[in-house]
Amino acid sequence: MQNIHEDVGEILFSEEQLNEKCRELARKIDEEYAGAELVIVKSKILCKSS
Repeated sequence: MQNIHEDVGEILFSEEQLNEKCRELARKIDEEYAGAELVIVKSKILCKSS
């Protein structure tokens, strides 16, 4: 896997692992909130390295 960020010391999860977790969470949300009206709030967190 190509390291596209030189400041990243270690990759903990592969892209496929992250995609699978997103699919798993989506399934759980679908099940738990079936029939409910959902409001999604998107936030972007910016981190500054010290």
